[in-house]
Parts: sequence; C-alpha cells; structure tokens
Amino acid sequence: MCVDCNGLGASLEIDADLIVPNPDLSVEEGAIEPWGDRAGKESGWTANVAIAVSREFGIPLDKPWKNLTPRQREVLLHGAGDKRVAVRWQGKHGAGSWAMRLRAW
Repeated sequence: MCVDCNGLGASLEIDADLIVPNPDLSVEEGAIEPWGDRAGKESGWTANVAIAVSREFGIPLDKPWKNLTPRQREVLLHGAGDKRVAVRWQGKHGAGSWAMRLRAW
C-alpha cells in the first residue's frame, strides 16, 4: 500500500496559488486568503496567531508575500511541525497565553 495515499490513489494537498492569490500583498494586507485582512488587525485570534508566528520566526507581516523567504512562506502555509509558539490574547475579562503547535492547513 502506498504510504502517501493509503492505497486510495489520491492525496490531499493545498494549492499555494489559491491560498495566496496575490503575492504582491503582505500578510497584514490579506495575502493569505483564508485569513483575509484579519492578520493585520490589532486584536482577534487570527491577528494573535500571526503576531506570534512573526515574533517566533522573524517573519515580517508588512512585507509583500513575494519578498518573504521560502522558509518564511513554508512556515506560514505548512506550519513548523511540533514547534510551539506562545499565542497571547487579551480581552475584556482577562488575558493569557497558549502554546499553539503550528500545523499544516
């Protein structure tokens, strides 16, 4: 049995061109289509995750997608394996941090 498809003859993959349709945009401007421009906001879960990944891996969120290094794009699209990053949050009734594992889509 094929280890990639478990014998089904097909495997699921993401199409980076559909996830990032406009490489001229930065992550903050909405380059990652499923995130929209929420990564550029000052609050919210998507923004908190984007900020944590930026901080941990030195990924500039205001730089156009096409100008990011291949490794930076890889981390944003496919995660970083078992590496965990501290995602901080703050709300009306408290604040905290959660060690989130970066996984693929």
